[in-house]
Amino acid sequence: MASASAWAQCTDNFSVALVANGVVQAAQNAVPLGKGASIPAFLSTINTVNTAFLTQTTAFVSAPGNPAPDQQGSGAWSRVIAGTVDTDSHSTGRLDLTNYTGGNIPVTGTQKCEATARQDYWAYQVGHDISILNGGGTGANWHVGVTAGYFESRTKDISRGATYTNPLFPGVTFNSPAGSLEADTQVPFVGVYTAFTKGGFFLDGQIRWDFFQNDLSDANNGLRGQGLDARGISLTGNVGYNQALGGGWFIEPSGGLVWSKVSVDPLNVPGVPLGGGRLATGTVTVDDIDSLLGRLSLRVGTNFTSGGLAWQPFFTASVFHEFAGDVTARSVSAGNDGPGVVLDGIALITSTSRIGTYGQFAVGTAAAIINTGWLGYARVDYKVGEDIEGWNFNAGLRYQFNPDRRGGIKDDPLPVIYSYNWTGPYIGASVGAVAWGHESWRYLSNNAAVEGLGIAGALVGGQVGYNLQVGKAVFGIEADYGWTNAHGSQSCPNAFFFTCQAEVDGIGSVTGRVGYAVGRALFYGKGGVAFGDVTLQTKQNAGLPIPPSNTPVNGSSETLVGWTAGAGMEFALTNHVSAKAEYMYFDLGKEHYTVDNNLRVDGDTRGSTVRIGINLHFHPVQREAMK
Repeated sequence: MASASAWAQCTDNFSVALVANGVVQAAQNAVPLGKGASIPAFLSTINTVNTAFLTQTTAFVSAPGNPAPDQQGSGAWSRVIAGTVDTDSHSTGRLDLTNYTGGNIPVTGTQKCEATARQDYWAYQVGHDISILNGGGTGANWHVGVTAGYFESRTKDISRGATYTNPLFPGVTFNSPAGSLEADTQVPFVGVYTAFTKGGFFLDGQIRWDFFQNDLSDANNGLRGQGLDARGISLTGNVGYNQALGGGWFIEPSGGLVWSKVSVDPLNVPGVPLGGGRLATGTVTVDDIDSLLGRLSLRVGTNFTSGGLAWQPFFTASVFHEFAGDVTARSVSAGNDGPGVVLDGIALITSTSRIGTYGQFAVGTAAAIINTGWLGYARVDYKVGEDIEGWNFNAGLRYQFNPDRRGGIKDDPLPVIYSYNWTGPYIGASVGAVAWGHESWRYLSNNAAVEGLGIAGALVGGQVGYNLQVGKAVFGIEADYGWTNAHGSQSCPNAFFFTCQAEVDGIGSVTGRVGYAVGRALFYGKGGVAFGDVTLQTKQNAGLPIPPSNTPVNGSSETLVGWTAGAGMEFALTNHVSAKAEYMYFDLGKEHYTVDNNLRVDGDTRGSTVRIGINLHFHPVQREAMK
């Protein structure tokens, strides 16, 4: 497999050209994001989330050795990933002048683009699961859990510039500039997972919701920090078998599939100045981005113990293949042309290739502290193919409920406690995401509406509460607060050159809890009062200079009070430490805001949070021998 390298930009042999300010230019320059290969470079961001991140975010589950039949199990875990990747893309475009207001002009020829995008990224993921171990004494283990996390990246189009000629326009040299697109991308995500293991066999599945928030800048095409949101859903499945070879060595073949669909909002492009107007103003729409990524892997390693640690160094070789076809985008010019220039209705329809087939090679080790619930892993991956080259570091840590010990820091001679009393105060920390956020605006002056502006972001905070257990019923009260960078943006309905934005800086609640205890597990519902800090604002995208920064935003902030309700599960990993996962829906209600030039709007803020948390409980240790 050949590694990726920086490609040249776009050339065309269209039978028409653009004459602007008395200069003959390539026809592609008339449409939004037409200069260079900005569209395929942006699509590389979506591809990287699939190829570099989704393929490595399966559930991190484990089970203690020799569990009793139908024993309860649980664990909490986290992982971090960081890396860089270069991806090449190939696109073909055609002009469509069917709706051109300057007349129906026959056009022949195509545009060819070769783009290289470089993406640096990092991410974290957390999860909590509850399991039934050694089901019916068969050795089968089944885990069910909740996960949340956050992915952040910076993408840059590093394609080289190029000059070319068109035989239809002798004596004219056209210029395709070097890439200038930069995208800052944030992807908070939430999901649920399940895993089944028996002996060396393992099978797992995950459904995940991704919330893409892109901030795009492109000096060639007049973009300066313009927001572009997208939403994705993915299904991940993996199956494999670990075969012992003797002497501690093993071989592990496995395979997996990742299906995903991403829907991208329309992007209004302000364009670049041209005399008394602007060039390449218009809207870019991207068809839903479907992906089906397959994987075949072979892992080889050994097991040994040293100094109270059990080690498992390994090497993995994998082949990935993208089965989905090209992605189609449509760029349509609209209005605000320069003097004597009519561009309305010119369309460029572009089909961009996918990642194809590539190899991935990993070296790493797993490790566990013997006779405790602590285990972890670290690995380095290198991926290479005809259209991709990159590396990443991936490490995870898990604490697994260990029935061989009472679960505290100090030794305890009594058998493990399977019942648990939740009565008492507690304090804890949590990490997760704001998801499925929804902001609706309505301008009071003309009743114009912003509908479906999505809000999502990372969430980090803490909680404090008190429980009272009566029989199997558990009653409690809890207060929590979390910092978040949740935000979203959408083109404003009343002005093409404006973006409407919403931000939530923090969200908290005071709730009552009602639950039912099953052994060391607690399943509960909760509801009460929610509060949050919300900002609504508008940003003008067409100002100068280009770059360095956007025209300052105009808006106002409010502290809102509403309601919240949800449910969760919690498990006592030790006598004083529990892990929890919960989903909460919040509605902060409506409020008046002032945006751009004293325009008044009504804003309605709603959404959800998914949290994975750890609680420290302050209550006497209950001592009850295993029955």
